[in-house]
Amino acid sequence: MSVEDKLAILECLAAYSHTLDNGDDEGWVQLFTPDAVWESFAAGSDKPSIHYEGRAGIREFAAAMRSRSVAQVRHLKINTIFVELTDKIARIRSNGVLTAKAPGQPASIALTGIYAETLHKTPAGWRIAHIALHIDP
Repeated sequence: MSVEDKLAILECLAAYSHTLDNGDDEGWVQLFTPDAVWESFAAGSDKPSIHYEGRAGIREFAAAMRSRSVAQVRHLKINTIFVELTDKIARIRSNGVLTAKAPGQPASIALTGIYAETLHKTPAGWRIAHIALHIDP
């Protein structure tokens, strides 16, 4: 396992949060492979409740999320572990915490869960190929 690859993957995870949370939807979309899948699973479910495919779908997801929220949202991916790392593919797990802060209100935890992610090494660097967010009960 290359330390350089691990650092590049962790940088991609940080860019995921910074771009999405600060309204850079196009920067966020570029972190994904062209055929990426983003999906979310409700607690205890084995079928996704949210499912988007490809960069167009990922872009749609970001726009939809932003249109539903008046709060400043922060995505925190912490305690990341490398389940598999080769020269072309990485499988990782992270604890996820989503906070939200509406104007004039204190920040609160909106949800917690586990991110299971697959990244592929591309000529442009490490890109997200699949995200499955498993939301805690």
